Amino acid sequence: MKRSRRLMDASVKGGDLSWRREMIAAAVIAVVLFLAIAAVSQLLSPQGTYWDISTTAADKSGLPQSHALYIAGVSAVYLFAAACILYGMRKYRPAQRAIWWILLVRYAWLAIFVPLRGIYVPDLFWWHVDSAVGTGCYLLAAGILVSNRSAAPKRELWVDALTICLGLTVVMYTYIGQPLSDLAGLSRLTVLSGVVIPVFDLVLIALTLLIAFTRDRANVALSMVIAAFVLMPIADITSQLDLVGRLHLRLSQVWFPPGRIAAVLIGVAALHPSMLTMQKRTDNDPVLWGRPRAMLIIVSFLLALGGLWLLPTPNFTVAPILASLSIVLMFLLICWRASRTMRALYDSRDRIRDLALRDADTGLPNLNGLKETYERAGHGEGEPGSLVLMRLSGLHQIGQLWGVALRDVWVRSVATRLKSDLEGEGNLARVSSDTFAVLIAPTLEAASTAADRVADILSRAMSAGENHVDAGGSEVSIVSTFDIGIACASHSATFDALLRDAESAVSIAHSQGENRVAHYDAVTASAEHRRLALLTSFTRALGQGEFFLRYQPVVDMVTRETVSFEALLRWQSPQFGEINPDEFIPLAESSRSIDALTNWVLSDVCSTISGIRAASSRVLPVSINISMQSLKQPGFAQRVLAAVHQHGLQVSDLHLELTEHAHGGDYHGELASLRRKGIRVFLDDFGTGYSNFAMLGQLGVDAIKIDAGFVKAIEQDAMIRDVCTGMLARIREYGISVIAEGIETEAQHKLLLSVGARYGQGWLYGRLQPSPG
Repeated sequence: MKRSRRLMDASVKGGDLSWRREMIAAAVIAVVLFLAIAAVSQLLSPQGTYWDISTTAADKSGLPQSHALYIAGVSAVYLFAAACILYGMRKYRPAQRAIWWILLVRYAWLAIFVPLRGIYVPDLFWWHVDSAVGTGCYLLAAGILVSNRSAAPKRELWVDALTICLGLTVVMYTYIGQPLSDLAGLSRLTVLSGVVIPVFDLVLIALTLLIAFTRDRANVALSMVIAAFVLMPIADITSQLDLVGRLHLRLSQVWFPPGRIAAVLIGVAALHPSMLTMQKRTDNDPVLWGRPRAMLIIVSFLLALGGLWLLPTPNFTVAPILASLSIVLMFLLICWRASRTMRALYDSRDRIRDLALRDADTGLPNLNGLKETYERAGHGEGEPGSLVLMRLSGLHQIGQLWGVALRDVWVRSVATRLKSDLEGEGNLARVSSDTFAVLIAPTLEAASTAADRVADILSRAMSAGENHVDAGGSEVSIVSTFDIGIACASHSATFDALLRDAESAVSIAHSQGENRVAHYDAVTASAEHRRLALLTSFTRALGQGEFFLRYQPVVDMVTRETVSFEALLRWQSPQFGEINPDEFIPLAESSRSIDALTNWVLSDVCSTISGIRAASSRVLPVSINISMQSLKQPGFAQRVLAAVHQHGLQVSDLHLELTEHAHGGDYHGELASLRRKGIRVFLDDFGTGYSNFAMLGQLGVDAIKIDAGFVKAIEQDAMIRDVCTGMLARIREYGISVIAEGIETEAQHKLLLSVGARYGQGWLYGRLQPSPG
């Protein structure tokens, strides 16, 4: 079975396309056989052949010898079908072969029986036996297929099939049964055959309808088998109509009689890879009426009415009564099915609504369900509500480490604890994959009590003794934290506003540490909203040219001569105005956008220096600020050097200043590579944050820049000034230059020069300018 499944997958995906060649060859053979039969039938015997069931043995004795070719052609069609079935079973080896064996035996028998009939058949007995047995074989095959595909089809499907068959019963009795009873000279066997075979056909049609109602449209083999099962009753019905003289067709003169087409379809179906899954069990038992099924039922009902109207009634007979009862029964069944369909539609609507309002994993209301509860309770229409929002942290890491299934088990266990312990205290919901919410009474006291209760439940769930989850026989300890936010709505608040405030409170709690509870605060929330708005507009601003550079000169404090420039990044937002770098640089680092910003600054500075070099012989170096986060990216040094060479610059034209908003990680290799190539590296904001003597030893920088705040401290505190003097002297011994920032007065200039600073920058030496020229 596994081998067959692999073969099926490979065939369907194109890995094995031999079945296509085989089906094309089979189709060519079938066409050749049909053309040969047609040619023999039409050219050698235009008046009719032995195939007419009215032909007797005596008539056959005078048939031309050339009819042997016709007989051989018909036999070849059935032999072709049998060979295809045998080849398909040997190639694909389906697990369930009973249907194919039955059809194989049937067509093998027909390949032998047709020549025997053509040579010697004393009467019609064997013709009737063969017809009954043949229909019985198809019945058995269809019954097995129905049983394999669905152990117990829904009664609605049986009713639909019964309704259609009732309509066909009236029609068949009108056009076959009644005329057959009026014919004189027919044997009892013929009459019996005219009754039994139509009954078999009706049962076969019913079983075929059950298969068709639940079929997979993508299964080609099943569609062909269904078509073949439909053609076999058509063949029997047309034969019976020929017998009673209702249809003057003489099937021997039809190029593609239904029975032979059915044989070819069965053979071709056996060659298709989908024959492996043709008998796969399905739960697709649609109760709702589809358009094709509804049309079939309507047509069968109209045919039944037409059959009743055409029934001859010269004398009182039971036939019109039975036909009328059949039509009444059909009408009742159609009404019952219509009611079931309407009920199914309503149930489907309720299920869809339930899916829209409920979390499928935990069974709790989802965000839409909570919102509906809020609005149904009258909140926002005069009675406010309070919302406690709790967010679990670390779920993504749990899914990566232990798998999504175990993560979902953990979330369900937390939901179960909350549902059990908070029963009656509010409306619990799961509003997102990692967030739960409780809608409670509109007082701040009730909200705080509920939040403390939730925090206690979650703390116990995440404690060392309670955080175990069964992972296939072994227990796994889950490490997770939570943040809880509380928001109380005003009388005019909507649910969306309440949820937004609760989200802000959760963000406040998260900023305070792990497992914290925070109330919504308008001031803090406003700052958080601004941060999120800036974060959202950051990428757009970079693409729309809202960022620009300004240049501040760096001077030799002894000669007052400008020796270099520092490129300072600015952001002029149409929405927020001018934004301070101290605000947007940390945002860029936290959102992983700092690399794009650094690349833009690097490109713009190099382009500006290149333009100055083309217009002037004197070019001063320009320093740009680089975050440690950018420096830790692999290939950063290569990108910097590529930008320098691309714009035709010297490596001495560009200096890098390291800011220390992010720290740690392996960046020394990139830094050493840049310094070996001749690019000077400065350590910015020395004396604050992480910039200290330890970093000087690690980085091996060319210069340090004393922070403006440290400059003011030197000016105001004599002790700090003395310490700074010794520190800078020590730094100069290692060949590291000292640059002081934020110098605004002459007093500061003289003081910093006295403590050992050689270079300085600030408003005293020059304002920001658009170009370093």
